[in-house]
Amino acid sequence: MVPVTLIAIGPLGTFIGDGLSGGINWLLNEGGLISGIVLGGAMALIIMTGMHYALVPVIISNLATLGFDKFLPLTYISNMGQAGATLGVFFRAKDKKLKSVALSTSFTALMGVTEPAMYGVNMKYKKPFIAAMIGSAAGGGFALAFGAKAYALAGNGGIPGLPGLVGQTFWYAFGGMVIAFVVGAVVTVLLGIQEEADDAAQISGNIASKPANEAPQSAAPAAVEVETASASADSTAYAPMSGKAIPLKEVNDPTFGDELMGKGIAFVPAVGELVSPVSGTVMNVFKTKHALVIRDANGMELLIHVGINTVKLRGQFFETHVQTGDQVQAGDKLLTFDLEQIAQNYDITTAMVVTNTADYKQILPIKLGPVGFGEPVLRAEL
Repeated sequence: MVPVTLIAIGPLGTFIGDGLSGGINWLLNEGGLISGIVLGGAMALIIMTGMHYALVPVIISNLATLGFDKFLPLTYISNMGQAGATLGVFFRAKDKKLKSVALSTSFTALMGVTEPAMYGVNMKYKKPFIAAMIGSAAGGGFALAFGAKAYALAGNGGIPGLPGLVGQTFWYAFGGMVIAFVVGAVVTVLLGIQEEADDAAQISGNIASKPANEAPQSAAPAAVEVETASASADSTAYAPMSGKAIPLKEVNDPTFGDELMGKGIAFVPAVGELVSPVSGTVMNVFKTKHALVIRDANGMELLIHVGINTVKLRGQFFETHVQTGDQVQAGDKLLTFDLEQIAQNYDITTAMVVTNTADYKQILPIKLGPVGFGEPVLRAEL
């Protein structure tokens, strides 16, 4: 590869860079609005490939001989597009960690450091990256339509670098930055994002009317149809694990803590074993093995979800011992998991939720605090 790089790749990159710089200069000198749209929209791609370095000598030459450069404002505008798109992710995201990352990286992009926003958020979720390019195209078109220029090489393409734009066309360049930021944010909000399969999405998908949507496990029977009949009698659920029982509202996940899936109870396990809290039918085993749904003979439907965001483990450290459709007795082993390994990176708090809460007058914890396998912990009363 060394001779190939020296003989072919290196010179080829130089020729491409020279050709690109020549084409960009032609657009800047002749295009106005059109060049602003084209180059503004493509700026992120130009920067990603490193081709903007071929323009550095031209930029320096323009500043030295003409006193201004038309390319530099587009780098500011592109950065603002990335910042705005990431702010849009903050508004659309449901995951708290993603919201935090999006907000902080939007700020760093405003300060001229776009790598965290571009690579850590926008490109990862694709649509925000497209939104950033649309915002940059809009801002670039506005700026170059009015002949925006940079008058110094500030070394920063964000708010700290604004002095490099100070001159006769400052407000046109600044207006392009604002437009890129706002359009990038708005388009991201409109397009939305496809978050990684989180607990809320996984749960909604698995507690569907037909669990056949779930990928079948080896030798598993046909998926069980979930009947719509209401609960027929009061039910009691027993501790599915040994550890500490806590109120469901103490779970650090809004899907469970805000009781969006229903009322119930939660546990901080002491051992990596989950047993059936009732006698009944296994209605669904998540393909990621971290959760399952079980229905007792009286019609109470329980979702048991081991850990917070453990769906991201994709089944690692979990082993299931039942399949969809199995009949189980209270105390039968459902799944085992490596508590120590999982707890290194995830909150291991386990929620047990009555998903058909609306069928009951009240659902009350029977016992909180230290519990052992098989102790009564939850009562659902009609």
